[in-house]
Amino acid sequence: MIIIGTCYAIFLVVLLITSWPVFIGSFLSLEDREIEQDIKQALSTLDYTVDQLSISVGDYSGWDESYRFIQDANREFIKTNLDDKIFPMLRIDMLLYVDLSGRIVYEQGIDHLSTRPISLESLHPYITRDSPLVQHDTPKSEVSGILRLPEGPLLIASRPILTSRFTGPVRGALIMARFLDAAELAHLREISLLPIRIFPVGDRLMPADVRAFLQSPASGKSLKVYRKSPDRIAGYSMIENVFGEPALVLEVEIPRSAYRQGVIAIRYFTAWVGGIGLAAAVTASLLYFRMIKYRQKELETQALYSSVVQQASEGIVLVDPADKRILEANTAFAEILGYSKIELRGMTLYEIFAGPSSGVDKDVAGVKISKQRFLGERTFRRKDGGLVLVEQSANIIPGEKEVLCMVLRDITERKRVEEILREKGEQLEALNSTLEQRVQDEVAKNREKDHVLIQQNRQAAMGEMVDHIAHQWKQPLTSLSITAQLLEDSYRNHELTDELVEEATGKMEDLVQHMSQTIEVFRDFYSPDKRKIVFNIKESIDLALSFIASALRLDSIEVEMEAEPRLMAAGYPKEYTQVLLNLLSNARDALKQTNPEKPRIKISGFAEDNRVVVLIADNAGGIPEGIMERIFDPYFSTKGESGGTGVGLYMSRNIIEKNMGGKLEVRMIEKGAEFRIEVPCALC
Repeated sequence: MIIIGTCYAIFLVVLLITSWPVFIGSFLSLEDREIEQDIKQALSTLDYTVDQLSISVGDYSGWDESYRFIQDANREFIKTNLDDKIFPMLRIDMLLYVDLSGRIVYEQGIDHLSTRPISLESLHPYITRDSPLVQHDTPKSEVSGILRLPEGPLLIASRPILTSRFTGPVRGALIMARFLDAAELAHLREISLLPIRIFPVGDRLMPADVRAFLQSPASGKSLKVYRKSPDRIAGYSMIENVFGEPALVLEVEIPRSAYRQGVIAIRYFTAWVGGIGLAAAVTASLLYFRMIKYRQKELETQALYSSVVQQASEGIVLVDPADKRILEANTAFAEILGYSKIELRGMTLYEIFAGPSSGVDKDVAGVKISKQRFLGERTFRRKDGGLVLVEQSANIIPGEKEVLCMVLRDITERKRVEEILREKGEQLEALNSTLEQRVQDEVAKNREKDHVLIQQNRQAAMGEMVDHIAHQWKQPLTSLSITAQLLEDSYRNHELTDELVEEATGKMEDLVQHMSQTIEVFRDFYSPDKRKIVFNIKESIDLALSFIASALRLDSIEVEMEAEPRLMAAGYPKEYTQVLLNLLSNARDALKQTNPEKPRIKISGFAEDNRVVVLIADNAGGIPEGIMERIFDPYFSTKGESGGTGVGLYMSRNIIEKNMGGKLEVRMIEKGAEFRIEVPCALC
């Protein structure tokens, strides 16, 4: 027995000595495979994120509108399709349209989280004619990956600009990029469930273990495992940029749970071997198989999470089909219902489904039979009691225990918009049924209004004409009166001779002829223009001044005129002269009202950018600021109840802007107001 016991003891010692490295080696190997798988999963998550960015690029690069824009750079495309909202919507920070020569047709940089502008200067050196980001040999070409900038690493994708049918020839490249910053790393950690860290190659502040990895011969390999301490293990992988150059080091550091469990298992095995021998071996075997089962369960959980990641933009929930209890839910699903993910875990579908519980049972049974099924629209109850309408699909995930995966899309807003569109459609139909009659009524009102304005303008013009004729006749009538008085005095004094009578009669006939010519001039001026003609601006100014010159002299108003003699315009000369006369009359009235020390009107005429410009300025103190914007309104007058109709400036603007395609404006100058008349130049 002693020999047997000794042999057995020796056997046990030898077994323990030989088994220890084997078991430890197995746990280390398992640990290596675990961290290597985590590294691969982290790289896959990064690749998936870059692929999603590339898909967003493809949505815009293969589009007829983009195809035209890269050639004509029309601003309407930018205004319609490239506003600032596209950056948070696509989760991008940079957007560039580049033609085949490497010329940037359009670029914009906006932080998709803070909406702050971002400079793209550091990206420009990579946007060249020969850059892989710009040159795409085939319509199916695609470049995506990592690019390091001084501001930080970028996720970048470039695709050729094609038609909506994804045909060429290639016209350029569309480039989108997003900074791989702290927020993006947090997003990668969330969807991969791994503590991912990124270190730029050449960073002086990188940890010593990362620097050791870069200096080791294994840095050129796909990945490398480092045991940092008895409790921590890390995996490293080199990430190259889009040009195939080392750019970043990816690190995943996790607890050495498998190793610690292995050590515990071996110690447990050793303790029991001394006491019960074979029982200890059985116990160790059970522990080993338990560990394997735990690892398999872990892999199944990762597969479930991988399924969630693939559909992370929608609301996703994993349910036990037996008791309808929620196992896991993603952030989108929690946001749709207003719960936290912790609150949802353990709830049942019956608690969140707005319909009868039989509806839940029917849906789950249908999915289990067909294995994959689109369930249509369903209504769920939010935490706050509100209802949300979703579009729902579901499928069974096979495994040791089946899991029901449901994918939901919130369509409440879409339904609300559809209802609004329906109501607007009904309103539009009701509006269309009465639109024709309303248009006719408004047209009739406008015609009546225009008729009244025209009639008032004619009456005002007639009054002005009589006033101007009175001024023109004042001197001839005085001369006639003096000549008649001379004849009467000569007759009474017996000094009347044939020569005196003939001279006086001739002078009186000349005066009457002059007065008759004055009437003809005014009659011709106030007769309407029939058609557009080319006329001389200087002659129109002279004609307007001739009508009002007597009144201006009577009021001691000085007129200063500087007009180029060959300025020609196309339009209605009489209407144009009427506008000049209106402005001169208004200036005269303003000067009479304010009575400055030296009243003055300055008229300037010149050509400017294929337009004929006439400026009429006075020193009457200007127009009060409160009424500046109203002086061109109909019926608005500053002359009081008996001073004017308020239609002169309104009709003047209509003549210049509607009839002659010009512009009539006013502005304040140092001592008065200045009216600016612009009409198209005929011979410029």
